[in-house]
Amino acid sequence: MDFDRLAALSKWMSASPVAELEWSEGSLRVKLVRASNFAEPRSWLPTAPEMVAETPLPFGEYVVTAPFFGVVHLAPASGARPHVVEGQEIKQGDTLCTIEAMKVFNTVVAERPGILKEILVSTGAEVSIGQPLFRIAPDGKGEDT
Repeated sequence: MDFDRLAALSKWMSASPVAELEWSEGSLRVKLVRASNFAEPRSWLPTAPEMVAETPLPFGEYVVTAPFFGVVHLAPASGARPHVVEGQEIKQGDTLCTIEAMKVFNTVVAERPGILKEILVSTGAEVSIGQPLFRIAPDGKGEDT
């Protein structure tokens, strides 16, 4: 098969409704596939969280976000007291929650000291990477600057 015949097959295919064409001549085999026949990206694959225009946080406050996909647990066990409650003073390294992914529990900790202003998720919620979990304000002791 020469280039002219291959070009003719390609031209014929582009003008026809055929999505896939196989042609063999002797020991040579050619397969042409229309580009629109390729699979679309799968919608079930995780995507990055959408950026949402939010009001800026007051000076010194920060948001703790989910470091991975999973299910949030605000308490160490069902029926137990939660790791933290709104208004609680927290220290750097305090456990805020755990996120379960594939039966593995991963701890989410405070990055710096402060006052827990708001819990943005509930136990059992499925979270994705970067999703806000907690809003923390400075503790007023100057340790977070």
